[in-house]
Amino acid sequence: MKYWRLGIQYLHLTQQASDEISKQRNAWLVVGEGPEPIDYAERTKWSDHMVATPVLFSFFHGIELMLKGFAALKGPRTKPPNHSLSALASAFNDEQNDAVISQFLEKYLKAATVPSPLKEFLAASHTDIDKYYQALKYPESVAGQEYIHNELYYKDKGEWGLSFYSQLRDDIAAVRPALVCLGRSLAPHAPKAGAGRHAGAS
Repeated sequence: MKYWRLGIQYLHLTQQASDEISKQRNAWLVVGEGPEPIDYAERTKWSDHMVATPVLFSFFHGIELMLKGFAALKGPRTKPPNHSLSALASAFNDEQNDAVISQFLEKYLKAATVPSPLKEFLAASHTDIDKYYQALKYPESVAGQEYIHNELYYKDKGEWGLSFYSQLRDDIAAVRPALVCLGRSLAPHAPKAGAGRHAGAS
């Protein structure tokens, strides 16, 4: 439960931030009329070029925590902590049969299906989703390889970002009930108060 409670919070943050980006239309170029100066920072405070990297870090960290919660059902951990999302997702799919969650994981974790602009960022940075905990947190890898974060924003005057975050918001809203339902079915005697507060679909 402690993994799930924390993981849902990271997914919730990502969902709400994505909603703000979408509602603001991912403003990139701001034009105004009249004598009053334009407060560019205020009008773009939820644009992808201001928040994309930490929002995406929160997203993948949320996935990691949720998957580790399911892995913890097998008993105490005997191996060192593992950040590999692909390995965690593979283990989850081997043990669970949930089409909604599996399709969500495939979309955002597999190189062949990950949407733009994530696809372009990973390619330009010569990395993969399994290295998200470095690539979305630092400007370069421990080996000195630069991560090209600009690939995550400033794309097509914000149109890529608008489409991406609108879909991301909707995808998280769709998968959250599935995660909660599966978790409760597998751990029916776990306390539900915290999950009820944090694990709704909205």
